[in-house]
Amino acid sequence: MATKLGYSIRFDSKDIRDQGRVTRGVRGIRLRENDEVVDMIICEKDVEVLTVSEKGYGKKTFIEGNDPEHPIYRKQSRGGKGIINMKISPKTGNVVALKPVSDGDELILISENSQIIRIAVKSIRSIGRATQGVRLKKLDVGDRIVAVALILSSSIILDEVDETEENNKASNAKSTNSESKKEDKVELDENKVDEILKEFDEKYSDKLDKYETKGFSTTPPDEENNASEEN
Repeated sequence: MATKLGYSIRFDSKDIRDQGRVTRGVRGIRLRENDEVVDMIICEKDVEVLTVSEKGYGKKTFIEGNDPEHPIYRKQSRGGKGIINMKISPKTGNVVALKPVSDGDELILISENSQIIRIAVKSIRSIGRATQGVRLKKLDVGDRIVAVALILSSSIILDEVDETEENNKASNAKSTNSESKKEDKVELDENKVDEILKEFDEKYSDKLDKYETKGFSTTPPDEENNASEEN
């Protein structure tokens, strides 16, 4: 659970007792003056916490770290004041988002003036917990980050698979159309030959009849030879 003034608390979900729907709930973190909760995540093993501030700064930090006995984000009792999650300043502004990330994920930042940027999580270096972070997006004067969206690596892989399948379908459709066009062309050529022959018969049938009456044969030589051999 993270607050806008840069504090966070990690506690066991078992510390939250079951309650009815229309209830006030229990205290998760004891807020300091003018502070408020801005985001919350479920902690998972080998996952880093990405914190983003309103002036475009961010950082990612491992939850556990290299020493299991002394995790970077240690567990506390529910309702405590928490520990420093990010050192905020006039340069960074207040915290606006907290996301659990891995190197294969991507991040989308959206500003108040409708500016957007998409960056790879692996391009953000891992640093300590109580730090200001690095610049993720350069903002215009008076602009600020208002929303952060996370694109999981599994979604990116599925998108690439879908795109490959669509390309394959388009390629197959193109080849099918090409083959059908070739078949249509062959059929058209055969029809054209038939039309030419028919036109030739109609145009020169009278002349062929005249040649036959004068004793000229219009039978091809091969057919005449075959007829004579039969006789």
